[in-house]
Amino acid sequence: MIDHHYSALRMSELAAGTDTTRNPELGRYGEGTSPTPGTAATTARALSGSIRSMAREENRVQREEIGKAQMFLRTWYGQTHEPQLTDMGRQQIQLLEGTAAGAEFDHTFLETMARHHYMAVTMATDCLVAADVKHVPLQRYCSGIQHMQINGISEMRDMLCNRFKFCDYQPLQGLRGRHTGSDGEPGAGG
Repeated sequence: MIDHHYSALRMSELAAGTDTTRNPELGRYGEGTSPTPGTAATTARALSGSIRSMAREENRVQREEIGKAQMFLRTWYGQTHEPQLTDMGRQQIQLLEGTAAGAEFDHTFLETMARHHYMAVTMATDCLVAADVKHVPLQRYCSGIQHMQINGISEMRDMLCNRFKFCDYQPLQGLRGRHTGSDGEPGAGG
């Protein structure tokens, strides 16, 4: 889960942009996220203020979940793990990096991040089924991820329908998930 969440940091940074300093004013849609160590600063590619806001929230939550999982490893097993990109995460980041800023990016981001969330839901489900019963905090952690990711997928599917008229999006496979689009033809989705 640590590595999975790590790739979401860069994905959300591409949408929201990065800032090295924070503005104290609340509700600023133009503000970015803190950059992931070792990555270049980036300007926001998302056109929609609500998508940039969602990406900032995703970034914050992923950072906190990475820290919590690292704490579990240290506390329970005396182990450390530095986050690294998964192959799928790297491919999703490359897809977003290659997508033009604006409405095209918004569409691709919603599909790609929803797909990314679906993969976390399956990992969280595996965690809930296999977690050691003495690790109740881990069960709560995985349950929280499962619920938050499902809610995020629902929000992104709603945005895809309302903004792009893709009301049949499914995040179940590929880099971006799949949809048929409004013309009934198989759509881009990887």
